Amino acid sequence: MTEAGYTTLRIYNILGQVTATLFNQITSAGESHEVTFDASSFPFGTYFARLESGNQAAVKRMVLAK
Repeated sequence: MTEAGYTTLRIYNILGQVTATLFNQITSAGESHEVTFDASSFPFGTYFARLESGNQAAVKRMVLAK
């Protein structure tokens, strides 16, 4: 994201329920972070990763197949 602020990265299931919070802290503009998502305990299906920072948000769809 391009602005400094509070940043969260959450994983949602198909029902819109939060299943994991991978990142939740204040960041500065231009910082780079890496997060590992271990989905081994999750059932197969469709999930959504939502990254929010300040007034910006991005959502990506993920399909977990075992």
